[in-house]
Amino acid sequence: MNIMKKSFLGALLSLGLLSAAHADVYKFDNTHTNAVFNIDHFQTSTNHGGFYAISGEL
Repeated sequence: MNIMKKSFLGALLSLGLLSAAHADVYKFDNTHTNAVFNIDHFQTSTNHGGFYAISGEL
């Protein structure tokens, strides 16, 4: 068996192992998840804000 066939066979077997992996659903922890931002207004003041009641899954 030449090197090209061995490489192709190895890649094919690797792809077969990857497809067997099961995907999980991750839910956001509402008490520890937030998105905050700062807006600089002409270097005279900075406004702060955020989203604190984030829920969802990935």
